[in-house]
Amino acid sequence: MLTDGSGLGASDRMSTRVEPGANVSAGQYAHLAGFFATRTDLVANVVDFVTPSLRDVDNAAVVVATPDHQAGIVAALTAAGIDPESDRCVFLDVDAVLASILHDGAADRDRFRATVDGALDEHLQAGRHVRVYAELAGRLWERGEVTPAMHVEELADELAQDRPFVLMCAYPTALFGDQDADAAALQKVCDAHTGLVHGDPFRSEVPPGRAHLGQVLQQEAVARAVDHQAVRRERAALRRELRDAANRARARQDFTATIVHDIRTPTTVISGLTEVLQERRAELDPARLADFLATIMRNTERIERLLDDILTVAQLESDRFRYDLAPVDLPALVGEVATEIRQTRGRTVEVSADPDLPPVLADADRQVQVLHNLLSNAAKFSPAGTPISVGIERRRDRLLVHISDQGRGIAAPELNRLFEPFARLESHESDKVSGTGLGLYVTKMLVEGQGGTIDIASTAGQGTTVSYSVPVAHTG
Repeated sequence: MLTDGSGLGASDRMSTRVEPGANVSAGQYAHLAGFFATRTDLVANVVDFVTPSLRDVDNAAVVVATPDHQAGIVAALTAAGIDPESDRCVFLDVDAVLASILHDGAADRDRFRATVDGALDEHLQAGRHVRVYAELAGRLWERGEVTPAMHVEELADELAQDRPFVLMCAYPTALFGDQDADAAALQKVCDAHTGLVHGDPFRSEVPPGRAHLGQVLQQEAVARAVDHQAVRRERAALRRELRDAANRARARQDFTATIVHDIRTPTTVISGLTEVLQERRAELDPARLADFLATIMRNTERIERLLDDILTVAQLESDRFRYDLAPVDLPALVGEVATEIRQTRGRTVEVSADPDLPPVLADADRQVQVLHNLLSNAAKFSPAGTPISVGIERRRDRLLVHISDQGRGIAAPELNRLFEPFARLESHESDKVSGTGLGLYVTKMLVEGQGGTIDIASTAGQGTTVSYSVPVAHTG
């Protein structure tokens, strides 16, 4: 029987000659060709196919069949203890569906998507894994409309590129009764699918020519299906590599453009004020002169910070960067950085720690850099007069540091961007705050480079908490 879960297995009645790896949750797609000699075989195999989905409340099934086949499937599902009237089980009349998707004797892409997607959409949006049994192509083939039948198979593959589902099509074995005349036709059907499913289509009462046809083509179809899957995987991997390469190229361009902008702004200020000093220094009163010099100094320091951060990023992203790991008293480091922030920023920093915390295995200088970045951010993005809280606790083999402010908070969509290079919040307030936009990116790399993790939790209007972990040093 088809096994419940991510793979398609085999049973005494049904044999999946190729395992298509139908893990719908991972976005994989299986397009099976089912060959059935009798109504009994068809019903039994369809029930085996849809049962795993209908027994799982998170899954669904769609059956597109003739009324006669639907009646048999409903009866068999009921006998198996499955409610065929569940809203997770959709039955569609194959002839009605064909009438809606055909236009001037050809399968119309837009009509196909509208009709089939309409049956799938509710379940896919609900996060359900969907198995679809459809007699569309087989029905067209029976009517002698081979080209539209193959086009329907292609349209199903197209739809599955962004609407993942597992599909089994049905073909009566009577369509392929003559060894010579129907070999190419059967091969065409096999080539259009990723796997073969059959009940007992090449049984003893089937004419010898058809039995031989099945035996001859079976191995070829399996080999072709395997090759088809390999090609699909290789193409998908190549698309991912190309997409990643394009993203990296865009990231480098954005990185360069941002660096140029962030350096040009302060250099423009420095250049302009220096020119004024050269030409009009004698005209400036002492207060104005002091203001000009202070502005030049601030912008010079801004350039230095940017260059320091860029150098740190380059070192972190190279294989040459090394951490000097040793047992470190983390609460003591937190206390030192908290004192510095109190003195330089005039902010209240409240520190609390669990008693008897063990030392951590870390690079002390890099830990100071992490703490300074996070506490400076908390000071910059929270109102003056509000305290910054730092808590340290032990969680199994790690110490966790929580740094909380009472700022405006960060919207959920922006949280995922904060650890990206040059990420800045979309707000007027953040525009007023100076910074390189590399601080959290560097911080994340430093934390992870020492074996820790970091994340951010925030509530709009209530503040933000950054938490990061450091491994405990195992001594003795």
